[in-house]
Amino acid sequence: MYSERQIKLWFKKIRNDSYSDLCLSSKVHIELMGFTGYSSPFTGDVYINLDKINNSNYTKDGMVGLIAHELAHQVSYRKRSFIGKWIFLWNYYFSLKKRCEVEKEADEITIQRGYGKELISEITSEYEYYSDDREMLKFIKKVYSTPNDIKRLIRKYSKK
Repeated sequence: MYSERQIKLWFKKIRNDSYSDLCLSSKVHIELMGFTGYSSPFTGDVYINLDKINNSNYTKDGMVGLIAHELAHQVSYRKRSFIGKWIFLWNYYFSLKKRCEVEKEADEITIQRGYGKELISEITSEYEYYSDDREMLKFIKKVYSTPNDIKRLIRKYSKK
């Protein structure tokens, strides 16, 4: 079981070590919500559902992967204007194609910043958590990078 303090310490370390160019003002909040993690395009903050994490056998690497992925969204959001963020949100929630692009972009940023192994652990934890929910598992596999996609990206960026 993870504590709020552990999550905040990991968040601070990842933010300061790998995302300091854009995300030093980001904070982490522990919230009950439908998602495992969420990154706000307007406040710059990251929200983690600790109850869900603690009920789904996340490893420390999986937690680090989740935090790094949510911070990667912040890297993407910081490129947009206020109006651009609203358009982005509209497209994200009403276009499955756009949602896939956004999540895969965040995965790619996560890998570029050195968290590929942890991202594999995170998506594997999601697969395990939703193993009894075929519809949700199908959705996750469609929207997010698979472990094999992540491995390909790790190889791609390790060559550069």
